[in-house]
Amino acid sequence: MVTTEIKNSLRQSLAELTIAENELNRPFEDVVTLALCLTARRSMNTLLQNYLKSKEIAHDKEKSLHDLLSLCRASDKQFDNIDLSKILCNSLNHAQCEDKHCLTYNNVEECISVAKTIKHTVLQQLNLNESDLAL
Repeated sequence: MVTTEIKNSLRQSLAELTIAENELNRPFEDVVTLALCLTARRSMNTLLQNYLKSKEIAHDKEKSLHDLLSLCRASDKQFDNIDLSKILCNSLNHAQCEDKHCLTYNNVEECISVAKTIKHTVLQQLNLNESDLAL
């Protein structure tokens, strides 16, 4: 069930992802890859956790993106189309990932692309669209 708490968390995650996407629209030399990496990773983590929470699937918030995605896949095969292989820290848990950052533009661009795919899949599976989460 999609509660108000989940909607608020999704709203925040989508706002952060939009900021990251906008950062990619800046001139290449001005892009802050560290901020993009952290924002994309946090967004993916939050989106997957909110899906699991809405389905009342127990999960540890410290799990890796890979582990969270595996739990989502077990619940719904629509998550099978998400490929985390190009995200370098996808199998590290939250604490291990904190000091790892993708500092190249191509890696960060891939993270944003995967985050957008996760966003689309989560919203679709929760029968929501971005306008449902607008203030």
